[in-house]
Amino acid sequence: MKRQLSLIAAGWGFILVLLFIYTDLQMPKEVSNSDYLMTYHTAGQLVREGNARQLYPPADATSFIDTDFDKAAHRILPLLPARATAEYMYMPLIAGLFVPFSFLPLGYSILAWQILSLIAVAYSAFLISSHASQTDEASNLDIAAGWISLTLIPLALSIWIGQLSVIYGLLPLVGGLYFVFKRKDMLGGLVWSLAVLKPQFFIVAAMMTFGLATARRFKPMIGIACGIIAIITINLVLFSPDLFREWLTTLKLADAVYSDTKFGVNTQLATSLPRSIILLLPVEQHAVFKPLIYALYSRRYRTVFRQQIDQVTSA
Repeated sequence: MKRQLSLIAAGWGFILVLLFIYTDLQMPKEVSNSDYLMTYHTAGQLVREGNARQLYPPADATSFIDTDFDKAAHRILPLLPARATAEYMYMPLIAGLFVPFSFLPLGYSILAWQILSLIAVAYSAFLISSHASQTDEASNLDIAAGWISLTLIPLALSIWIGQLSVIYGLLPLVGGLYFVFKRKDMLGGLVWSLAVLKPQFFIVAAMMTFGLATARRFKPMIGIACGIIAIITINLVLFSPDLFREWLTTLKLADAVYSDTKFGVNTQLATSLPRSIILLLPVEQHAVFKPLIYALYSRRYRTVFRQQIDQVTSA
């Protein structure tokens, strides 16, 4: 049964790879609308051209429509639908990391990123299974763990459209946890700090770090602090303090745009209870109630994280 499941998972993964190749190379119009090409490839090319100042809208902007970045995306992606709006909301360093990919043709650029994402998934699965094999009975499915993880449809879709979630989110989170289990706390914290490039995953790493600190394991927190300082320093040195401040201003604009239904936010697609509640409130009240709602909701997960911390500290 285990062998059959492994073969099914490998077959599914192989189908996904063929799907990636086909859409990237044979459907240029559809692929132009992907997150990867609209956001990251475009950002990398702007940095390569010396136009990093076009990454972010002006401080007084009220939307991302017709900003310099939006116009640049339509220039770089001639098949991008006119109604599509491109925006870049990540720190300047991320755009710089995509400069090498910007040298590739559009289809090959996204394909290269998808391949790297698949490698990151495989390595994350390897780290998890290698630790599990030391603590539990070895499983014949360990070698197929990467393919099995792709049966999670949201993960497969994330890789397909070229998001950052795997390389800058999942991999640092799993890698840091692996080193913490190995009692290499400082290294684990440094790896966790990379998740700040994909903040949704950094929240989990930060909560784990705080839990470890309550157990008198402070090195992960020190490692995260040192890593974040290094990332901020690299942003300031390679780009400029002004551009870094423009990124922070863009975060405020993004929060306003994606919290207001007049910009087309689909409340039916809200995937978390706190966001659903916030979207029911008047926009002018979001700044007041958002921290409170998320703080109250986080208490629901406190017991789960406490159990995870106990497992880590007893490793």
